Amino acid sequence: DDTMTLVGPHYILVTNISKDSLRRNGHPEYIFDHVERTFNVLGDKTVAILNADDPISSQLAVDSGAKRVFYGMADIGADPFENVVKDIAVCPYCGGDIHYNYRFYRHLGDFYCEDCDFRSPKAKYFAESIDHENEEIIIDEDGEKTAYPLISDTVFNAFNVLSYIALMRELGTGKQELADFLKTQKVTEIRETSVEFNGIEYITYAAKSQNVSAASTVFEYMAKEPSEKELVLLLDELQDRNHPSETLTWLYETDYEFLNSPNIKKIIVGGHMYLNHKLRLLLAGIDESRIVCVEDEADIVEHVDTSGIEKVYVLFEIDYVTKAKNMRDRIVERAREVAAR
Repeated sequence: DDTMTLVGPHYILVTNISKDSLRRNGHPEYIFDHVERTFNVLGDKTVAILNADDPISSQLAVDSGAKRVFYGMADIGADPFENVVKDIAVCPYCGGDIHYNYRFYRHLGDFYCEDCDFRSPKAKYFAESIDHENEEIIIDEDGEKTAYPLISDTVFNAFNVLSYIALMRELGTGKQELADFLKTQKVTEIRETSVEFNGIEYITYAAKSQNVSAASTVFEYMAKEPSEKELVLLLDELQDRNHPSETLTWLYETDYEFLNSPNIKKIIVGGHMYLNHKLRLLLAGIDESRIVCVEDEADIVEHVDTSGIEKVYVLFEIDYVTKAKNMRDRIVERAREVAAR
């Protein structure tokens, strides 16, 4: 908050506030308090651009004097799974239960409290629908609808585009200019890369270890993405690789239960925390026959079986971009060798 007040931004965009690693940001209330202090200091010198579908961050800057602008999204049929951990479950004003007309993932959705007037604020920028066939998001701004390109089919990336549109429109950028720019964008290769061989797609996909929200959201996507697949988990924390122990609490707040899906044929885990991951997978109800755990990550390649599957995902801790690509490439190379026999 000290840095933000020194910079003195004229606009502050908040996408959402959710649980991350204890080592990185403590807890959602801690982050909320720091951001709230920033708004209180800056007052009417800044504009708060907030997510109307987040019951936490939508409460920022209420009494700060800052102009508040909201963006939100209609029901897109996300049908999210229930999470082990809820970052907010009761109304911050009266203590009543928070309900949803519809929900996107985790605690994000069109929320309301039955016992008071706490609910999703009206959004100036409202995503009315998502057209997956044409890869577009339709945004209503003051009654005028505009189609903007999507750069990913995931809900959280749709929110990223929506929040970007809200910010840039408040800055005065034209709609066509924004649409043209989005056509040139793609998900950064730090997050996702893909190669294909012999009809099978081999994908690296960032999952962020020790981050309950990010990992659970990726696990849910793995279950809902309909292809028959095998998963490779490279989720050990980079900073802990030379230490005999690592924080374990995040394993039990992360929804490993989502991986207990019939389209996930096998889960291969490597690294020094392999037995901890195996225990968590077993506690999630996943049959041991579908789990392969090896301490030496070099052995993972030998356990990938591409028969009868459409995709292999290498889910990796964000610091392991190069390691994940190398692992994926070694898996592909082995598939080439097997095909050449």
